[in-house]
Amino acid sequence: MDNQNQRRKSKFSFSRAPISDNGQTNTLQQFKNKFKGQMLQLINKNESGNNKEQEIQQFLSRINVELDVEDYKYIKFDLSEYKEKYEEGQVLGEGCIGLVKSIVRKIDGQELACKTVKTDAEEIVKNMILEFKNLKKLSHRHIVKMEELYIQWNEGFQSTGIVNVVMEKVKGSEMFEVIQKQKNYSECTARILFKQILEAIEYMHENYCCHRDLKPNNILCAEDGRSIKITDFNVSKFTDGYKEFGNLNEHGKIEMWTYTGTVAFSAPEIFSGGLYNEQVDLWSAGVILYVMLSGELPFNSDYLNDLIDKIQQCKYEMIGQVWDQVSCQAKDLISNLLQFDPLKRLTPQQALDHPWVKNDQNSSDLPRDKLQKNMARFLNWKPQETQVNAKKIKQLCFLFGAADIWKRHSLKHSSVSNISEELKKFKSIDITSFQTTEHIQVIKDKNSNNLYHIDYPFSDEEFD
Repeated sequence: MDNQNQRRKSKFSFSRAPISDNGQTNTLQQFKNKFKGQMLQLINKNESGNNKEQEIQQFLSRINVELDVEDYKYIKFDLSEYKEKYEEGQVLGEGCIGLVKSIVRKIDGQELACKTVKTDAEEIVKNMILEFKNLKKLSHRHIVKMEELYIQWNEGFQSTGIVNVVMEKVKGSEMFEVIQKQKNYSECTARILFKQILEAIEYMHENYCCHRDLKPNNILCAEDGRSIKITDFNVSKFTDGYKEFGNLNEHGKIEMWTYTGTVAFSAPEIFSGGLYNEQVDLWSAGVILYVMLSGELPFNSDYLNDLIDKIQQCKYEMIGQVWDQVSCQAKDLISNLLQFDPLKRLTPQQALDHPWVKNDQNSSDLPRDKLQKNMARFLNWKPQETQVNAKKIKQLCFLFGAADIWKRHSLKHSSVSNISEELKKFKSIDITSFQTTEHIQVIKDKNSNNLYHIDYPFSDEEFD
Protein backbone atom coordinates (compact mmCIF):
# COMPACT_ATOMS: atom_id res chain seq x y z
CA MET A 1 0.00 0.00 0.00
CA ASP A 2 1.44 3.40 -0.94
CA ASN A 3 2.11 6.06 1.66
CA GLN A 4 -0.79 8.24 0.53
CA ASN A 5 -3.35 5.46 1.02
CA GLN A 6 -1.65 4.53 4.31
CA ARG A 7 -2.15 8.10 5.52
CA ARG A 8 -5.77 8.04 4.38
CA LYS A 9 -6.35 4.78 6.26
CA SER A 10 -4.86 6.18 9.44
CA LYS A 11 -7.50 8.91 9.46
CA PHE A 12 -10.15 6.30 10.33
CA SER A 13 -9.74 3.96 13.31
CA PHE A 14 -12.44 2.14 15.19
CA SER A 15 -12.35 0.26 18.51
CA ARG A 16 -14.06 -3.09 18.62
CA ALA A 17 -17.20 -3.06 20.78
CA PRO A 18 -17.84 -6.06 22.99
CA ILE A 19 -20.77 -7.43 21.02
CA SER A 20 -21.61 -11.08 21.37
CA ASP A 21 -24.12 -11.44 18.60
CA ASN A 22 -22.46 -12.31 15.28
CA GLY A 23 -25.24 -10.64 13.26
CA GLN A 24 -24.74 -7.34 15.04
CA THR A 25 -20.96 -7.61 14.52
CA ASN A 26 -21.39 -8.06 10.78
CA THR A 27 -23.80 -5.11 10.58
CA LEU A 28 -21.34 -2.88 12.43
CA GLN A 29 -18.49 -3.95 10.18
CA GLN A 30 -20.58 -3.16 7.09
CA PHE A 31 -21.37 0.27 8.50
CA LYS A 32 -17.68 0.95 9.19
CA ASN A 33 -16.67 -0.13 5.69
CA LYS A 34 -19.39 2.01 4.10
CA PHE A 35 -18.38 5.05 6.17
CA LYS A 36 -14.70 4.63 5.29
CA GLY A 37 -15.59 4.30 1.62
CA GLN A 38 -17.69 7.46 1.66
CA MET A 39 -14.97 9.49 3.36
CA LEU A 40 -12.28 8.26 0.95
CA GLN A 41 -14.56 9.11 -1.97
CA LEU A 42 -15.04 12.63 -0.59
CA ILE A 43 -11.27 13.12 -0.20
CA ASN A 44 -10.61 11.81 -3.69
CA LYS A 45 -13.25 14.16 -5.08
CA ASN A 46 -11.63 17.16 -3.38
CA GLU A 47 -8.18 16.16 -4.58
CA SER A 48 -9.56 15.55 -8.07
CA GLY A 49 -11.13 19.02 -8.01
CA ASN A 50 -7.79 20.54 -7.06
CA ASN A 51 -6.06 18.64 -9.86
CA LYS A 52 -8.66 19.79 -12.34
CA GLU A 53 -8.19 23.40 -11.26
CA GLN A 54 -4.45 23.01 -11.78
CA GLU A 55 -5.02 21.51 -15.22
CA ILE A 56 -7.29 24.43 -16.19
CA GLN A 57 -4.70 26.97 -15.06
CA GLN A 58 -1.93 25.12 -16.90
CA PHE A 59 -4.06 25.02 -20.05
CA LEU A 60 -4.86 28.75 -19.86
CA SER A 61 -1.20 29.54 -19.24
CA ARG A 62 -0.16 27.41 -22.22
CA ILE A 63 -2.52 29.23 -24.60
CA ASN A 64 -1.63 32.59 -23.00
CA VAL A 65 -5.13 33.51 -21.82
CA GLU A 66 -5.87 35.28 -18.55
CA LEU A 67 -9.29 35.15 -16.91
CA ASP A 68 -10.38 37.43 -14.09
CA VAL A 69 -12.98 36.74 -11.42
CA GLU A 70 -15.76 38.22 -13.57
CA ASP A 71 -14.84 35.96 -16.50
CA TYR A 72 -15.34 32.81 -14.43
CA LYS A 73 -18.99 33.74 -13.97
CA TYR A 74 -19.57 33.07 -17.65
CA ILE A 75 -16.68 30.81 -18.74
CA LYS A 76 -16.94 27.30 -17.35
CA PHE A 77 -14.72 24.24 -17.75
CA ASP A 78 -17.32 21.57 -17.02
CA LEU A 79 -19.65 20.35 -19.77
CA SER A 80 -21.72 18.41 -17.24
CA GLU A 81 -22.89 21.77 -15.87
CA TYR A 82 -24.05 22.73 -19.38
CA LYS A 83 -26.00 19.48 -19.72
CA GLU A 84 -27.64 20.01 -16.33
CA LYS A 85 -28.59 23.59 -17.13
CA TYR A 86 -29.82 23.33 -20.73
CA GLU A 87 -31.87 21.01 -22.87
CA GLU A 88 -30.89 20.80 -26.54
CA GLY A 89 -33.39 21.01 -29.38
CA GLN A 90 -33.30 21.12 -33.15
CA VAL A 91 -30.31 22.05 -35.28
CA LEU A 92 -30.53 25.66 -36.48
CA GLY A 93 -27.58 25.61 -38.83
CA GLU A 94 -24.14 24.26 -39.60
CA GLY A 95 -21.20 26.57 -40.11
CA CYS A 96 -17.65 25.95 -41.23
CA ILE A 97 -16.40 24.76 -37.86
CA GLY A 98 -19.48 24.40 -35.69
CA LEU A 99 -23.05 23.22 -35.31
CA VAL A 100 -25.71 25.59 -33.94
CA LYS A 101 -28.63 24.16 -31.97
CA SER A 102 -31.66 25.60 -30.27
CA ILE A 103 -31.50 25.10 -26.49
CA VAL A 104 -33.80 25.80 -23.56
CA ARG A 105 -32.62 26.93 -20.12
CA LYS A 106 -34.39 24.55 -17.77
CA ILE A 107 -34.79 26.90 -14.82
CA ASP A 108 -36.91 29.49 -16.66
CA GLY A 109 -37.69 28.04 -20.12
CA GLN A 110 -35.65 30.76 -21.88
CA GLU A 111 -34.90 29.87 -25.52
CA LEU A 112 -31.26 30.37 -26.50
CA ALA A 113 -28.85 29.07 -29.12
CA CYS A 114 -25.65 27.09 -28.69
CA LYS A 115 -22.77 26.75 -31.14
CA THR A 116 -20.74 23.60 -30.56
CA VAL A 117 -17.20 23.38 -31.91
CA LYS A 118 -15.13 20.20 -31.74
CA THR A 119 -11.43 20.73 -32.28
CA ASP A 120 -7.98 19.37 -31.59
CA ALA A 121 -6.34 22.80 -31.90
CA GLU A 122 -5.61 24.86 -28.79
CA GLU A 123 -5.42 27.99 -30.95
CA ILE A 124 -9.09 27.64 -31.91
CA VAL A 125 -10.10 27.32 -28.26
CA LYS A 126 -7.97 30.35 -27.40
CA ASN A 127 -9.57 32.45 -30.13
CA MET A 128 -13.05 31.40 -29.01
CA ILE A 129 -12.31 32.39 -25.41
CA LEU A 130 -10.95 35.77 -26.46
CA GLU A 131 -13.85 36.36 -28.85
CA PHE A 132 -16.36 35.49 -26.12
CA LYS A 133 -14.63 37.77 -23.57
CA ASN A 134 -14.78 40.66 -26.02
CA LEU A 135 -18.34 40.05 -27.20
CA LYS A 136 -19.57 39.69 -23.64
CA LYS A 137 -18.65 43.35 -23.16
CA LEU A 138 -20.80 44.43 -26.12
CA SER A 139 -24.43 45.12 -25.38
CA HIS A 140 -26.43 46.45 -28.30
CA ARG A 141 -29.89 45.64 -29.62
CA HIS A 142 -28.50 44.90 -33.09
CA ILE A 143 -25.61 42.64 -32.03
CA VAL A 144 -26.14 39.03 -30.99
CA LYS A 145 -25.59 38.78 -27.23
CA MET A 146 -23.28 36.19 -25.67
CA GLU A 147 -24.40 34.35 -22.52
CA GLU A 148 -21.98 31.62 -21.44
CA LEU A 149 -19.00 29.58 -22.66
CA TYR A 150 -18.39 25.95 -21.72
CA ILE A 151 -15.04 24.29 -22.46
CA GLN A 152 -13.88 20.72 -22.14
CA TRP A 153 -10.26 20.02 -23.06
CA ASN A 154 -9.01 16.45 -22.87
CA GLU A 155 -5.24 16.04 -22.69
CA GLY A 156 -3.79 12.96 -24.30
CA PHE A 157 -1.74 11.57 -27.16
CA GLN A 158 -4.12 13.47 -29.43
CA SER A 159 -5.80 16.14 -27.34
CA THR A 160 -9.39 17.01 -28.19
CA GLY A 161 -11.71 19.75 -27.13
CA ILE A 162 -15.37 20.71 -27.17
CA VAL A 163 -16.52 24.31 -26.84
CA ASN A 164 -20.16 25.30 -26.35
CA VAL A 165 -21.01 28.96 -26.89
CA VAL A 166 -24.41 29.86 -25.43
CA MET A 167 -25.87 32.96 -27.04
CA GLU A 168 -29.05 34.83 -27.75
CA LYS A 169 -31.38 33.04 -30.13
CA VAL A 170 -32.49 35.15 -33.04
CA LYS A 171 -35.86 34.05 -34.40
CA GLY A 172 -35.08 34.66 -38.03
CA SER A 173 -32.71 33.81 -40.84
CA GLU A 174 -29.98 35.35 -42.93
CA MET A 175 -31.07 38.77 -44.12
CA PHE A 176 -31.42 37.91 -47.81
CA GLU A 177 -33.46 34.80 -47.10
CA VAL A 178 -35.95 36.93 -45.17
CA ILE A 179 -36.00 39.64 -47.84
CA GLN A 180 -36.80 37.05 -50.48
CA LYS A 181 -39.84 35.93 -48.52
CA GLN A 182 -41.25 39.43 -48.06
CA LYS A 183 -44.32 40.19 -50.16
CA ASN A 184 -43.37 43.86 -50.28
CA TYR A 185 -39.80 45.08 -50.41
CA SER A 186 -38.93 48.68 -51.08
CA GLU A 187 -36.28 51.29 -50.34
CA CYS A 188 -38.30 52.09 -47.25
CA THR A 189 -37.74 48.56 -45.89
CA ALA A 190 -34.08 48.57 -46.97
CA ARG A 191 -33.56 51.89 -45.19
CA ILE A 192 -34.94 50.54 -41.89
CA LEU A 193 -32.60 47.54 -41.98
CA PHE A 194 -29.56 49.44 -43.20
CA LYS A 195 -29.94 52.10 -40.51
CA GLN A 196 -29.75 49.34 -37.91
CA ILE A 197 -26.58 48.02 -39.53
CA LEU A 198 -25.01 51.49 -39.32
CA GLU A 199 -26.07 51.87 -35.67
CA ALA A 200 -24.39 48.56 -34.83
CA ILE A 201 -21.21 49.60 -36.69
CA GLU A 202 -21.14 52.93 -34.85
CA TYR A 203 -21.49 51.15 -31.50
CA MET A 204 -18.75 48.64 -32.36
CA HIS A 205 -16.31 51.35 -33.40
CA GLU A 206 -17.06 53.42 -30.31
CA ASN A 207 -16.16 50.33 -28.28
CA TYR A 208 -12.96 49.67 -30.23
CA CYS A 209 -14.26 46.75 -32.25
CA CYS A 210 -13.88 46.39 -36.01
CA HIS A 211 -15.96 43.53 -37.40
CA ARG A 212 -13.90 43.00 -40.59
CA ASP A 213 -16.29 40.50 -42.13
CA LEU A 214 -19.60 42.29 -42.57
CA LYS A 215 -21.70 40.60 -45.24
CA PRO A 216 -25.34 39.51 -45.63
CA ASN A 217 -24.54 35.99 -44.36
CA ASN A 218 -23.44 37.49 -41.03
CA ILE A 219 -26.59 39.58 -40.60
CA LEU A 220 -29.58 37.79 -39.10
CA CYS A 221 -33.01 39.21 -39.74
CA ALA A 222 -36.31 38.70 -37.92
CA GLU A 223 -38.97 36.95 -39.96
CA ASP A 224 -41.04 40.13 -40.17
CA GLY A 225 -38.14 41.77 -42.01
CA ARG A 226 -38.00 44.76 -39.65
CA SER A 227 -34.96 44.16 -37.43
CA ILE A 228 -31.45 42.73 -37.72
CA LYS A 229 -28.67 41.42 -35.52
CA ILE A 230 -25.03 41.19 -36.50
CA THR A 231 -23.20 37.99 -35.71
CA ASP A 232 -20.00 36.02 -36.44
CA PHE A 233 -17.10 37.99 -34.98
CA ASN A 234 -14.54 35.26 -35.77
CA VAL A 235 -12.07 37.61 -37.50
CA SER A 236 -13.00 40.82 -35.70
CA LYS A 237 -10.40 43.08 -34.14
CA PHE A 238 -10.87 44.20 -30.55
CA THR A 239 -8.50 46.59 -28.86
CA ASP A 240 -8.20 48.34 -25.52
CA GLY A 241 -6.79 51.48 -27.11
CA TYR A 242 -9.32 53.55 -25.20
CA LYS A 243 -7.26 52.94 -22.06
CA GLU A 244 -4.37 54.77 -23.65
CA PHE A 245 -6.06 57.29 -25.91
CA GLY A 246 -9.58 57.82 -24.56
CA ASN A 247 -11.82 58.94 -27.41
CA LEU A 248 -11.64 56.98 -30.67
CA ASN A 249 -12.82 59.91 -32.79
CA GLU A 250 -10.12 62.21 -31.45
CA HIS A 251 -7.22 59.80 -31.66
CA GLY A 252 -8.06 58.10 -34.84
CA LYS A 253 -8.13 54.52 -35.52
CA ILE A 254 -8.07 50.82 -34.76
CA GLU A 255 -4.90 49.89 -36.63
CA MET A 256 -4.81 46.52 -38.39
CA TRP A 257 -2.79 44.82 -41.10
CA THR A 258 -4.03 41.20 -41.21
CA TYR A 259 -5.35 39.85 -44.52
CA THR A 260 -8.75 38.55 -43.54
CA GLY A 261 -12.45 38.81 -44.32
CA THR A 262 -14.48 37.89 -47.39
CA VAL A 263 -12.95 39.23 -50.59
CA ALA A 264 -16.11 40.42 -52.35
CA PHE A 265 -16.98 42.61 -49.34
CA SER A 266 -13.43 43.69 -48.45
CA ALA A 267 -12.13 47.26 -48.80
CA PRO A 268 -9.27 47.93 -51.25
CA GLU A 269 -6.80 48.95 -48.53
CA ILE A 270 -6.91 45.41 -47.09
CA PHE A 271 -5.06 44.21 -50.21
CA SER A 272 -2.39 46.93 -50.06
CA GLY A 273 -0.19 45.11 -47.57
CA GLY A 274 -0.09 48.10 -45.20
CA LEU A 275 -2.08 49.33 -42.25
CA TYR A 276 -5.82 49.87 -42.46
CA ASN A 277 -8.43 50.96 -39.93
CA GLU A 278 -12.07 50.47 -38.93
CA GLN A 279 -13.30 52.32 -42.03
CA VAL A 280 -13.17 48.94 -43.81
CA ASP A 281 -16.52 48.20 -42.12
CA LEU A 282 -18.07 51.20 -43.90
CA TRP A 283 -16.88 49.90 -47.27
CA SER A 284 -18.48 46.55 -46.47
CA ALA A 285 -21.67 48.39 -45.52
CA GLY A 286 -21.63 50.07 -48.94
CA VAL A 287 -21.35 46.69 -50.67
CA ILE A 288 -24.19 45.34 -48.52
CA LEU A 289 -26.47 48.25 -49.42
CA TYR A 290 -25.62 47.80 -53.10
CA VAL A 291 -26.69 44.16 -52.86
CA MET A 292 -29.79 45.01 -50.78
CA LEU A 293 -31.08 47.27 -53.54
CA SER A 294 -30.07 45.20 -56.57
CA GLY A 295 -29.35 41.64 -55.52
CA GLU A 296 -26.03 41.95 -57.32
CA LEU A 297 -22.47 42.44 -56.12
CA PRO A 298 -20.74 45.66 -57.18
CA PHE A 299 -17.50 43.72 -57.68
CA ASN A 300 -17.70 40.23 -59.10
CA SER A 301 -15.50 37.86 -61.06
CA ASP A 302 -14.92 34.15 -61.55
CA TYR A 303 -11.25 34.67 -60.80
CA LEU A 304 -9.85 35.95 -57.53
CA ASN A 305 -7.12 38.16 -58.97
CA ASP A 306 -9.63 39.85 -61.29
CA LEU A 307 -11.99 40.41 -58.37
CA ILE A 308 -9.27 42.04 -56.28
CA ASP A 309 -8.22 44.20 -59.25
CA LYS A 310 -11.80 45.48 -59.65
CA ILE A 311 -12.00 46.31 -55.96
CA GLN A 312 -8.66 48.09 -55.95
CA GLN A 313 -9.65 50.06 -59.04
CA CYS A 314 -13.03 50.78 -57.45
CA LYS A 315 -14.76 49.74 -60.69
CA TYR A 316 -18.50 49.31 -60.33
CA GLU A 317 -21.69 50.54 -62.02
CA MET A 318 -25.23 51.38 -61.00
CA ILE A 319 -27.06 50.99 -64.29
CA GLY A 320 -29.76 48.67 -65.60
CA GLN A 321 -33.40 47.88 -64.96
CA VAL A 322 -33.07 47.55 -61.18
CA TRP A 323 -31.01 50.69 -60.74
CA ASP A 324 -33.46 52.72 -62.82
CA GLN A 325 -35.91 52.27 -59.94
CA VAL A 326 -33.42 53.17 -57.17
CA SER A 327 -33.42 56.74 -55.86
CA CYS A 328 -30.56 59.18 -56.47
CA GLN A 329 -30.11 59.56 -52.71
CA ALA A 330 -29.52 55.81 -52.30
CA LYS A 331 -26.97 55.85 -55.11
CA ASP A 332 -25.26 58.85 -53.52
CA LEU A 333 -24.96 57.05 -50.19
CA ILE A 334 -23.46 53.97 -51.86
CA SER A 335 -20.98 56.14 -53.77
CA ASN A 336 -19.87 57.83 -50.56
CA LEU A 337 -19.38 54.51 -48.80
CA LEU A 338 -17.53 52.88 -51.70
CA GLN A 339 -14.81 55.51 -51.65
CA PHE A 340 -11.33 54.21 -52.41
CA ASP A 341 -9.74 56.63 -49.94
CA PRO A 342 -10.78 55.72 -46.35
CA LEU A 343 -10.46 59.39 -45.36
CA LYS A 344 -13.15 60.32 -47.91
CA ARG A 345 -15.38 57.44 -46.94
CA LEU A 346 -18.33 58.26 -44.69
CA THR A 347 -17.98 57.51 -40.98
CA PRO A 348 -20.87 55.71 -39.24
CA GLN A 349 -22.27 59.01 -37.91
CA GLN A 350 -21.99 60.72 -41.29
CA ALA A 351 -23.77 57.78 -42.92
CA LEU A 352 -26.53 57.94 -40.29
CA ASP A 353 -26.89 61.65 -41.04
CA HIS A 354 -27.21 61.03 -44.79
CA PRO A 355 -30.62 62.15 -46.20
CA TRP A 356 -31.43 58.64 -47.46
CA VAL A 357 -31.07 57.25 -43.92
CA LYS A 358 -32.66 60.17 -42.05
CA ASN A 359 -35.73 60.62 -44.24
CA ASP A 360 -38.59 58.33 -45.16
CA GLN A 361 -38.06 56.62 -48.47
CA ASN A 362 -40.22 55.51 -51.35
CA SER A 363 -42.45 52.63 -50.30
CA SER A 364 -43.01 51.48 -53.88
CA ASP A 365 -41.75 47.97 -54.50
CA LEU A 366 -38.40 47.57 -56.15
CA PRO A 367 -38.60 45.52 -59.41
CA ARG A 368 -39.46 42.28 -57.71
CA ASP A 369 -38.86 39.80 -60.53
CA LYS A 370 -35.39 41.08 -61.35
CA LEU A 371 -34.37 41.65 -57.74
CA GLN A 372 -35.60 38.26 -56.59
CA LYS A 373 -33.88 36.53 -59.50
CA ASN A 374 -30.60 38.25 -58.66
CA MET A 375 -30.85 37.44 -54.95
CA ALA A 376 -31.67 33.82 -55.68
CA ARG A 377 -28.58 33.63 -57.86
CA PHE A 378 -26.54 35.30 -55.14
CA LEU A 379 -27.76 32.89 -52.44
CA ASN A 380 -28.03 29.66 -54.42
CA TRP A 381 -25.20 29.94 -56.91
CA LYS A 382 -24.30 26.68 -58.64
CA PRO A 383 -21.64 26.06 -61.27
CA GLN A 384 -22.99 25.39 -64.74
CA GLU A 385 -22.25 21.98 -66.23
CA THR A 386 -20.25 23.63 -69.00
CA GLN A 387 -17.95 25.09 -66.35
CA VAL A 388 -17.16 21.74 -64.78
CA ASN A 389 -13.53 20.86 -65.36
CA ALA A 390 -10.65 20.45 -62.96
CA LYS A 391 -9.13 23.88 -63.56
CA LYS A 392 -12.47 25.69 -63.27
CA ILE A 393 -13.54 23.84 -60.13
CA LYS A 394 -10.15 24.64 -58.60
CA GLN A 395 -10.72 28.33 -59.29
CA LEU A 396 -14.25 28.18 -57.89
CA CYS A 397 -13.04 26.46 -54.72
CA PHE A 398 -10.43 29.19 -54.37
CA LEU A 399 -12.90 32.00 -54.93
CA PHE A 400 -15.71 30.65 -52.79
CA GLY A 401 -13.81 29.77 -49.61
CA ALA A 402 -13.63 26.03 -50.07
CA ALA A 403 -10.82 25.62 -47.56
CA ASP A 404 -13.63 25.15 -45.06
CA ILE A 405 -15.23 22.57 -47.34
CA TRP A 406 -12.01 20.58 -47.59
CA LYS A 407 -11.57 20.74 -43.85
CA ARG A 408 -15.10 19.61 -43.08
CA HIS A 409 -14.99 16.65 -45.45
CA SER A 410 -11.59 15.53 -44.18
CA LEU A 411 -13.00 15.54 -40.65
CA LYS A 412 -15.76 13.26 -41.88
CA HIS A 413 -13.05 11.01 -43.39
CA SER A 414 -14.61 11.48 -46.80
CA SER A 415 -12.73 12.11 -50.03
CA VAL A 416 -15.87 13.01 -51.97
CA SER A 417 -17.36 16.50 -51.96
CA ASN A 418 -20.55 17.67 -53.55
CA ILE A 419 -19.18 20.99 -54.76
CA SER A 420 -22.46 22.19 -56.20
CA GLU A 421 -24.27 21.97 -52.87
CA GLU A 422 -21.38 23.14 -50.73
CA LEU A 423 -20.31 26.19 -52.71
CA LYS A 424 -23.71 27.85 -52.51
CA LYS A 425 -22.95 28.59 -48.85
CA PHE A 426 -19.96 30.70 -49.81
CA LYS A 427 -19.43 33.79 -51.94
CA SER A 428 -15.71 34.39 -51.51
CA ILE A 429 -12.64 33.05 -49.83
CA ASP A 430 -10.97 34.00 -46.60
CA ILE A 431 -7.73 35.36 -48.03
CA THR A 432 -5.69 34.09 -45.10
CA SER A 433 -5.56 30.73 -46.90
CA PHE A 434 -4.06 31.87 -50.22
CA GLN A 435 -1.10 29.57 -49.99
CA THR A 436 -3.20 26.41 -49.78
CA THR A 437 -4.75 26.55 -53.23
CA GLU A 438 -1.84 25.95 -55.56
CA HIS A 439 -1.71 22.19 -55.21
CA ILE A 440 -5.39 21.32 -55.02
CA GLN A 441 -6.55 18.71 -57.50
CA VAL A 442 -10.26 18.27 -58.17
CA ILE A 443 -11.37 15.38 -60.39
CA LYS A 444 -14.94 14.88 -61.58
CA ASP A 445 -16.52 11.60 -60.53
CA LYS A 446 -17.28 9.59 -63.67
CA ASN A 447 -20.20 7.79 -62.05
CA SER A 448 -22.10 10.70 -60.59
CA ASN A 449 -23.07 14.23 -61.59
CA ASN A 450 -21.81 17.10 -59.46
CA LEU A 451 -19.50 14.88 -57.40
CA TYR A 452 -15.78 15.55 -57.29
CA HIS A 453 -12.81 13.86 -55.67
CA ILE A 454 -10.65 16.41 -53.88
CA ASP A 455 -7.00 15.58 -53.33
CA TYR A 456 -4.81 17.95 -51.32
CA PRO A 457 -1.24 17.42 -50.08
CA PHE A 458 -1.51 19.15 -46.71
CA SER A 459 -2.66 18.16 -43.26
CA ASP A 460 -5.75 19.24 -41.38
CA GLU A 461 -3.58 21.16 -38.91
CA GLU A 462 -2.82 23.77 -41.55
CA PHE A 463 -6.41 25.00 -41.27
CA ASP A 464 -6.52 25.07 -37.45
